Amino acid sequence: MIEENLDIKQSNDFIKALIQKQSRRKLVELTQNTDCSMDQLARLSGVNEEVLSAMINGEREITPNMLARILDVYNYFGEEDLLFNQMVC
Repeated sequence: MIEENLDIKQSNDFIKALIQKQSRRKLVELTQNTDCSMDQLARLSGVNEEVLSAMINGEREITPNMLARILDVYNYFGEEDLLFNQMVC
């Protein structure tokens, strides 16, 4: 929980860390619970396999753009025309 006496920078850092942690959790969940390999995910999302691995391991920041590209592969938000519909894992 955010302390009331945190300054703006501390609050922003806390929120950023929380978003990173939740994004990483979601990536781990998706990669562990599907038949799609890391190299297939990299190919379909356009995110380098080494970068994917570093993001999942907490060694690299997960940018909103990269997260969106990965979630699109999994059709996470259910949109009809996403890469997931073309994917053969």
